Amino acid sequence: LPSGGMTTIPSLLMGLDGQPVDPEEDEIYYAFHPGKPEFDVVFGADFTNEDFAGHSQRTQARDRLDFRVEQTDLTYVMFMGNGFGYPIEAEVTLRLDSMDSTSASPITVRLDALEERFLTILRPRPGASSWRYGYSVSYRRLE
Repeated sequence: LPSGGMTTIPSLLMGLDGQPVDPEEDEIYYAFHPGKPEFDVVFGADFTNEDFAGHSQRTQARDRLDFRVEQTDLTYVMFMGNGFGYPIEAEVTLRLDSMDSTSASPITVRLDALEERFLTILRPRPGASSWRYGYSVSYRRLE
């Protein structure tokens, strides 16, 4: 290499079918090395609410509501947990900056005692260089 210079490394992008792919701006691509172990290819852009609709799992008693987010590439899957020992109904209002939600805000959810459930999927808008999300929640105890 020339002193202080750069060099180009030729690269080829191939789809899952092995055919060449032209890269597109704002798209996510996986890299792998021939001869290395294979892995599951998961794109957050393919997630839908139906993929998580049946999600319900037990959560810890914390005497509060908790929010948990799982990120896959630029996709954020949001869950809400009820750490109280009684069922609740909650209304979650999303505050989104350069993001979209797969659920209309406000989102109403009923949670049993110590239950976590799926809430929504968040994604940055195409072309956004920065984004953020927040939420406010009100809830009432159910008997």
